[in-house]
Amino acid sequence: MTFKLPGWAARAKGTPRLRVFKEGQELASVPLSDKALLLGRTVKNEPSRGTLRLDHDSISREHAAIVNDFAGKTYIIDLASRFGTKVDGEKIEPKSYIQLSEGVSLVFGGSSREYLFTHRAAAEPIDAGTREQNRAEPKSATTITTKAADGNKALEPWALRPLGQAGEHDVAAILDDEEDPMADYVDKEDDEDIDDSDEHGAGESGEKRGEEAKHKRKEERKKMKAEEKMRRKAMKAEAKAEAKAEARAAKAETKAAKAEAKEAARAAKVEAKAEKHKKRRNEHEKKSRKRKKEEDKAKDAESETD
Repeated sequence: MTFKLPGWAARAKGTPRLRVFKEGQELASVPLSDKALLLGRTVKNEPSRGTLRLDHDSISREHAAIVNDFAGKTYIIDLASRFGTKVDGEKIEPKSYIQLSEGVSLVFGGSSREYLFTHRAAAEPIDAGTREQNRAEPKSATTITTKAADGNKALEPWALRPLGQAGEHDVAAILDDEEDPMADYVDKEDDEDIDDSDEHGAGESGEKRGEEAKHKRKEERKKMKAEEKMRRKAMKAEAKAEAKAEARAAKAETKAAKAEAKEAARAAKVEAKAEKHKKRRNEHEKKSRKRKKEEDKAKDAESETD
């Protein structure tokens, strides 16, 4: 459930109720004694606990809500439903609270049922002529979007006048967007699963649609799980390929370093061998010069003797 009660919601004063009619025949009476009544296609059918299920293909999951305030007034808000909500035959703006007057008619989506708002007792009859008169001369349900006169934030509906004192026009106001819990309301579960085809028909049971929606969500979860599995598999393969490429690069680098070290060692060995050979040659030349010098000296000595 995504609908949240506004801070000014309160238990009803008196006995407000919705009297349900279809083709001129009264079908039921729904009390509005709690703080609010949430109406929708997938909510639980428990009016005593604040939820009323409407079984019709044109009804959104969370279609509309009826909220009572501290001053004993009652408001309706359309929760951005697909097919809208009508008050006395006029479609109301979504996400705006509308004050309900005695005898106004409510229609949700494309349903043929008419919901009459009243404080009268459930047993008190309301004939078709009275309902037609209510539609012909509506009680001017008021949209509560009026700002305070000084330009400050709008007042809560119960703050415009002392409790129990009805004003001449009984105009109410709504909180600013930053304080009104419903100001930025978005039906996150948009009714994409509604089939506009007549194959299902308006008589299809809510239980069957619930099972279909459950099955659809299950299939979507399976699809998402499979996609996630494929994504992880691809990521794993990519990581494995990257690791393999890095290992090959490291191996090639190591091999090149070894070859370079081997070449350096060979060059050092050759250089050492050449140095050794040079040293031996120098020693040999030195010995040869010494021996020649001694021979020359010996020859000189023999010449002097003669």
